[in-house]
Parts: sequence; structure tokens; C-alpha cells
Amino acid sequence: MAIKIMINLSKVIQTLQIPCKMRNKHDLQVLLEATKNNQFFKKLREEELDDKIHQLCCKVMTLEKCNKEQVLFDFGDRGDKFYIILKGKVSVMIPSKKSIVVNASEIKKLKKQEKQRMNRKQPSLESEEESSESEEEIFYTQPTRQRRKGTVLSSEITKVLNSYRETNKTQEENNEDYEKKVSGFFENELDKERRQILELAKQFEGEEEFEIELEQLNEVAELGEGGSFGEFALLNEKPRAATIKAKENCFFAVLCKSDFKRILGNISQKRLRDKIEFFYSLPFFEGWTRIALTKLSYYFKSKILKKNQVLYREGDLVEYVYFVKEGEFRVSGN
Repeated sequence: MAIKIMINLSKVIQTLQIPCKMRNKHDLQVLLEATKNNQFFKKLREEELDDKIHQLCCKVMTLEKCNKEQVLFDFGDRGDKFYIILKGKVSVMIPSKKSIVVNASEIKKLKKQEKQRMNRKQPSLESEEESSESEEEIFYTQPTRQRRKGTVLSSEITKVLNSYRETNKTQEENNEDYEKKVSGFFENELDKERRQILELAKQFEGEEEFEIELEQLNEVAELGEGGSFGEFALLNEKPRAATIKAKENCFFAVLCKSDFKRILGNISQKRLRDKIEFFYSLPFFEGWTRIALTKLSYYFKSKILKKNQVLYREGDLVEYVYFVKEGEFRVSGN
């Protein structure tokens, strides 16, 4: 099965590199066959009851690839493409802001830490001792002091630290290597946040205490093979509502804005209207604006269960919030 998927992906990549106007019937058939099990096109055929729309997409879609950690587009960018994931995973991230209160003595300390970070590649014996003391302050004292003031560590730091704690419990033999990895990540995140604070603090030069606002990206969804993204900015002529970053090396089938609106515009608009009408039917979302629900719908995904299939069991870790669109559930417990 794995070999078949590799062959199909290879065919898709090779065929998508042929200019659209030069693709013949055989090329289109290759793309149709190779992408028929892609979740996006599978759902499209089920909704339309034929493959006409799928064929139109195959005529004009092109190939785009990106490396792990590469950003495809940022929040607020102008939208000009629609993406269908052929292989790989991407992270959907939206910016959030947090306010922190700092004083002049803390800024002085951060400047010292930043200077030590810049000199870390060639430390003297004296600076090594200072660096050692500073490292302890970075990893332990600073977060504790921040929490007392109501500041929250970035979600990425928290995620890694929680993972580290779990690993401590279950993989004692690998703790030393993992601790180095976590410490390195933690230090990098704090370095980024420290630089941001220092940059923002320049406008408060001379003040004893002041409040500054930091902006950070939080992951709200992960999309894998068969997933798609980018339609909302194209449909509504709005800036991108999220930052998309590759979590793996990725391959995409891409439609330009004009082709997307011509081929998939009406279908996507109908899907969006259906989602919003469903949200409006729920008391939970009473009073929400249409714009807010449109943005929210980007982060929902559907899940289909068969009769008697268990969604989750008592004691399972909570990962999602579910809203029942069709069907009935039986809730039972001890």
C-alpha cells in the first residue's frame, strides 16, 4: 500500500510540472486517478455526485512544495492561492497578544542577558561564570517572577515543558538528552521574547515601570494530507486570517485565485454558509457576529461516526469540543 501511494505522488508531481495548456487527456487521467483518494477531492465527488469539478481542477492546478519550518504565508498577507495538501502537514497559527509589566531594573537585567547571549560563542572565564548564573535565572527565576505578575509563558514553551515533564515520568533513561533538547528550545524561545521586550522598551526609556504588549503565534489546528486552506481570503477579498507553517516537507496542488473562484467559488461559499447556519442554530454561539463565525469555522473539522462507534470513553484525555450536526448519541458513565 505504501509503495502505491509513493508511485501516485510521484506521478502527480511529474504531471503537475507540465504546463497547464500542454496537458493532454492522459495527463488529466493520471491526475484524476492519483488524487481520487485525496480527502479533498473524495469529499468533492461525494457532494457533486460526479468528477466534473475534480477534472476542472486537474486541468489548471499547479505544484508547489515547501520545506519543513517554512512559512507559506503570514497573517494579514494578501490571498492569491488556494492549497490542497498532497503530502505533509502544516500548522495553522493565529496571533494573540499578552501584556506584561516590567520595570527599569528588569530591563537592565535583560540587556545584560542579551549581551551575554551575543558573546556566548567566545566567552571568557569571567563571562562563563556570569553566564552560568544567568542561565539559572533565565530558566527558573524569570518565569516564576513573571507568573506572579500574571504573565503567561508562550504556548510553545508551555507545550515543550509539559512534554518534558511527561517524558520525565515515562522515559527516565533518555532524560539527559531530552533535557538538553528542551533547554535549547526553551532558551531560544526566551531569547526571542527577550529581544521583543527590549525593542518595545525603547519607547519607555527613562520610566521606572511600564506595561508593554507582546504578540505571539498560537497553533489552533494541524492539517494533513487531503486538507485544504486559503479559501476564505479568496472568497471574501480579505487578508489572510492565519499564518501557515510547514511541519514537514510538503507538496501542494495549488489553484490561483481566478481559477479557484471560477471552479470552486460557489461550492466553497455554500459550505461556508452551511457551517455558519449550523453555528447560528446552537445556543452556544448566540450573539456572535457573522465575521466571528466565519473565522471560527476555519478551525472546525468534521468527524463521521458509524452506529455504535464510541467517540471517547470515561477517563480519556479531553482533546476536542464536539457539536452534533446529525444523529443521536448515548451518554453513559459509572
